[in-house]
Amino acid sequence: MSVIVALKANDRVYLACDSQGTCGESKVIYSCPSNFKIWNVENADTCIMGSVGPHNDACAIKACDNLVRDIDYYRGIVDYEYIIDRVEPMIKDTLKEHMFISNDNPYKDLESRFVFAIDDKLFTIDFGAVYEYDDYTALGSGSSEAIGSLVSTNDCPIPEIRLINAIKA
Repeated sequence: MSVIVALKANDRVYLACDSQGTCGESKVIYSCPSNFKIWNVENADTCIMGSVGPHNDACAIKACDNLVRDIDYYRGIVDYEYIIDRVEPMIKDTLKEHMFISNDNPYKDLESRFVFAIDDKLFTIDFGAVYEYDDYTALGSGSSEAIGSLVSTNDCPIPEIRLINAIKA
């Protein structure tokens, strides 16, 4: 199982994830930070991303040093349109460049999904579509259970408790 949970609260976005990786029938718990499913985006202090799917996709995207241009970040123009016009195409092009997806049909073979958060804005990038959220979302094979947990803890004022319960679910 893989899951990333994202929750908007207190004018910010909180992200949490499990630490499990799957390779065939093997399950591995990753404790080394370079293997984490959530990372800081280069050039953007308040921007974080997460990925579910093949680890090689996440590695390629973590290495993108210009996913968000620092000038765009400081100008405050990283929004829904920016994600559509720059971030999603750059992710797709990076994965094509590394031959993780086909040039013939760049959406057909994509197994990864991404969450992108900046300040109090929350997006998911599911190739062919970018979604913006007002409250919360979850990605991965455990997403239904995590969202169910978030719905049931909607009255809880402590985001960390909601995230932990969603991951446990």
